[in-house]
Amino acid sequence: PGRFDLELELSAINVDELLQGEWRDRLAGTIHGPIRITGAPGALVYEGTMHLDEGVVAAMPVLKRIAQYTRSERFERLVLNQAKTDFKREGDRLELRNLILQSDGLVRVEGQADLVGDQLAGDFRIGVTPGTMRWIPGAERLVFTEDREGFLWTPMKLTGTLAAPKEDLSARLIAAAGEAVISELPTGVLDA
Repeated sequence: PGRFDLELELSAINVDELLQGEWRDRLAGTIHGPIRITGAPGALVYEGTMHLDEGVVAAMPVLKRIAQYTRSERFERLVLNQAKTDFKREGDRLELRNLILQSDGLVRVEGQADLVGDQLAGDFRIGVTPGTMRWIPGAERLVFTEDREGFLWTPMKLTGTLAAPKEDLSARLIAAAGEAVISELPTGVLDA
């Protein structure tokens, strides 16, 4: 007894109402989309598709770092022209699938992530418009190597916790910059 099977349509819910702590400062916008709630009280499963309108991502360390590397302040406060994901929440596990975030003329993120408690694991494809990474030696030649749909793409892994997320893209950009600088040195300089 007491099982639920509800289908709801969310419209214009402020994302602040769903976030806690510093994430309230990092993400803004309004959410809409279908949600299905099934199961018994205490063991409910929520699944559906969320769309974020008027989305803005800001105050994230990785974005600040990318803004510094690319000399583009547009990365510090990303205005999202497209933001959606399929989700399933069961207990302390949240699964995000078919995630798409796009800031027109700048960047597109596609992928999936799992959050169990506060532990984060994600696999993403990051696409940047050609020329965006021109200030980082080797970035477009060694890291963003796949050309598709007007973007240059690279994979990115996300790990860590919600409070302290870690990504592997920064280290690869630094390594590519070092490799590009060394490869452009005149012949014989390294031997000397």
